[in-house]
Amino acid sequence: MWFIYSCLLILLFEFQVSFAAIPVDSSSYAIGRRRYYIGLDKVPCNQAVEICRRKSMRLASIRNERENNDVYRFLSQQNYNGGAFISAKILSYGNAWSWLDGTLVNYFNWNSGEPNGYDETERCVQVFIKKNTLVWDDHSTIVANSYICESMTDDDNIQIDNRIGKKYYLGNEKVTYFGAIQYCEDMYMTLASVRNAEENSALHHLILTKGIKGHRSWISANQRVGSTNWLWLNGSDVEYFNWDQGKPSNEGLGENCITVSEKEQQAKWVDAPCDEKNYAVCEKLDSKKPDSKRNIFLDVKTSDLSLKLNIDRK
Repeated sequence: MWFIYSCLLILLFEFQVSFAAIPVDSSSYAIGRRRYYIGLDKVPCNQAVEICRRKSMRLASIRNERENNDVYRFLSQQNYNGGAFISAKILSYGNAWSWLDGTLVNYFNWNSGEPNGYDETERCVQVFIKKNTLVWDDHSTIVANSYICESMTDDDNIQIDNRIGKKYYLGNEKVTYFGAIQYCEDMYMTLASVRNAEENSALHHLILTKGIKGHRSWISANQRVGSTNWLWLNGSDVEYFNWDQGKPSNEGLGENCITVSEKEQQAKWVDAPCDEKNYAVCEKLDSKKPDSKRNIFLDVKTSDLSLKLNIDRK
């Protein structure tokens, strides 16, 4: 009966994802808690979303007056007086506007007479400076424009290790394993893989630096129910382990994900239930490494099917 129940809850999905990371341009500037970049190569708004993502950024959102003032300051510093896309887009039904993450826009600073819906294609938003403020205007989805990318300036949480060609980022909230995948995706990173002792050492240093001794953090290794093999998110076998003593134990027959924590001056690994809540270790691969298409295999519970990962299903 338990086997049948498990089969009903767990579905195997095959995903394919391609990474084409572009380093954040040196002309990006930190304003407030965000780093902004102005793309002067004019593109349609949907293409701007992808360009920002490839820079490990996102098309900017402006959720309140303070952030509107921040973008105004940024464009003023760049001496830029033209229009530029932000991520607000009108929904296909009604007159509501939403951000990239699906949340509704509840702050606006429309220019006089806007939005006017001049034609059916004006479903995006551009911003521009007018009389010492930043105003909004609805804009066509097919007419090219400049765009503003943003990223959070949480640099204090990022550990850079040039020896391994990776940047590790330690999340600041506890989430499930599947929540950790989404958390890293939202940061335009990926849940970390730890493939050798050097990378494990770098991860240990990050844990010590950020003062989370005694707490567990997710890495991306997972195990299909009923299997003894551990896989990374790209479907490759886990060949390096640094198990804590007596691990993996699979206590309760549901510990199909892996956490790391500081112990004995190392980052020790422990198998854990995937619905347990821990911090997430994200990583950004060295952008100079070759791009690759990756097959992602996951045992996903039906309750986790709402994940909005940046992936294409086969």
